[in-house]
Amino acid sequence: MQKLQEAIVSTPDSIYLHIAIKSTTQGNHQFYIFQNSNTSFAIGTSTIEQGQVIGDFPRDGQWYDFYIPMAQFASAVASSEVKSNTNILCILSGSQTGAQLDLDAIYFCDLDFKEHFDEYTCKDKYNVSITAGEHGSLTNSKEGILTTCDTYTFCTEAIPDEGCHFVKWSDGYGIQGRCININSDTTIVAIFAKGEVGGMLGEALYWSYEADKRQITVSGNGEMTEHGYSYVGYFEERYNLEGMITEKILVEEGATNLSRSIFKSLRKLQSADLAASIERIDESAFEDCRSLSQVTFATGSSLTTIGDWAFYNCHELASIAIPDGVTTIGKAAFYGCAYMQQLALPASVRNISDNAFALCSRLQKITVDAIVPPAIAEKTFFEVNPQTPVYVPEASVSAYKADQYWGRMNIVGAETPVVDATADAPAIRKQLINGRLLIIRNGHTYTVQGQQLQ
Repeated sequence: MQKLQEAIVSTPDSIYLHIAIKSTTQGNHQFYIFQNSNTSFAIGTSTIEQGQVIGDFPRDGQWYDFYIPMAQFASAVASSEVKSNTNILCILSGSQTGAQLDLDAIYFCDLDFKEHFDEYTCKDKYNVSITAGEHGSLTNSKEGILTTCDTYTFCTEAIPDEGCHFVKWSDGYGIQGRCININSDTTIVAIFAKGEVGGMLGEALYWSYEADKRQITVSGNGEMTEHGYSYVGYFEERYNLEGMITEKILVEEGATNLSRSIFKSLRKLQSADLAASIERIDESAFEDCRSLSQVTFATGSSLTTIGDWAFYNCHELASIAIPDGVTTIGKAAFYGCAYMQQLALPASVRNISDNAFALCSRLQKITVDAIVPPAIAEKTFFEVNPQTPVYVPEASVSAYKADQYWGRMNIVGAETPVVDATADAPAIRKQLINGRLLIIRNGHTYTVQGQQLQ
């Protein structure tokens, strides 16, 4: 027994414990190597005392093989007091009274024997890839063809690099240490992210915080389903990070929305860079971010909807160019953005709800590209100086002035971009494209405000 102990301690990556097991009754079964509680593991759905679950098996009365790598138990085995009368393996069964559990072929073997045995006695071959993604590693990894008699159990743990954190496994499992039952082709990757703090925001979206940059980064793909809390910063409350100071938000390509209240009340937040993949900003996403002064939408933005109260009370937001493609701006979306001086609304906008820009009292210039006046409400621009010029397409001035609510504002025909009036100046023409008046000059397309389009 001491020689076995020495073998496990000296070559832990090569030694496996094999157990064949069968039963027709549900139950969990705890195993102890050398009678040491620190070497315990369970076969079933949960442990009886302590240790980890290394796998489960169907209760169909058929035999199932488990190969348990000893690497994870090496340090505990080394500290075990092994004597001539020490039991090599102890078993504690948690099944019901009268249940039958059969065990057979319990032995320790080295890796060479296991692979040799599998190759010549088994027919099941699986393509297996269990690896670590960027910013981390695994205690055990596996890539290639696996030959096995039956379900093969592979145990490993995800270890993040310094300054990084574990996010989850690609199959959705959220605990760093795990054992994987392999009975088919298997590809699983451990996902890590930069920053010492992070978490999930959806099925395939996660966030990380980098203290040196004072930045939250959102990475991954798909829908953001996790929501923030009311009246407090979501991240400080959800993750108990009272000392966290966030000055910048970076949403990388892949996220399709910003969920309700997700960045609410991050009062030190100064800037937000939003990926082109974002299709909507949900209710109160940036509400009460009082220091937010810059919001940048990536070129080719997919944004269509800005939800109710999305930027409510963002005092320092001095200007915003809402991307072309946005059709709806929700109720009180920019309410109380007291320092906003310039506002540009694209041709795509169709509906702007009540109080959307209420109390934006410092607005000095509003431009609207839409040929057809967007639907607004009586208080959409509540407390905005009625003398603030609203630049609209020249051909639509009369339509805006005739509108019940736009007509109360100072509607001005937009100026054509200034160009050189020389013999060499490029030809200029106006063209109505998809209901939008555009300027074509020297092969390039511009809005009537002079902004070049991609």
